[in-house]
Amino acid sequence: MKIRKLILATITTIVMLSCNKKADNNQIDNINTDFVKIFEGQIENKYDIQMKLISNNGNINGNYFYKKTGEEIEIKGFINNLGKISINEFDKKGNQTGVFNGEMLNENKIQGTWSKPNGSNPMPFFLIASNTSNETNSQDLNSSKYKTTGKK
Repeated sequence: MKIRKLILATITTIVMLSCNKKADNNQIDNINTDFVKIFEGQIENKYDIQMKLISNNGNINGNYFYKKTGEEIEIKGFINNLGKISINEFDKKGNQTGVFNGEMLNENKIQGTWSKPNGSNPMPFFLIASNTSNETNSQDLNSSKYKTTGKK
């Protein structure tokens, strides 16, 4: 009987600790890699940006802009189902000008580091989904209105 109580107490403790760890990290195990969302956030806690991400099976297309200038910057990248994200930015001539590397902490929050393509000038960034009604499903993503063309 004592062994049974000890085993039950051990299992209960393990379950409680794993739940607490999950709550502390505010992360989810499996990110949906099919979405269309608009995010707002900052780079280096001072450059306000807005980013539109279109993810189709983890392949990301979209654009972002600095709210101060409003000029759109093309982005392409990927996200895996664990939330690891890498997004490259390109100028109008198609030259890579920066990279966002980070993690989607939950369905509505991304954070990480922006840097130049060679890794120099790293700055922290965060993004918060600003309009979850912009979400769509994978069938919508396969429609022609979300297809992008280009040589990248």
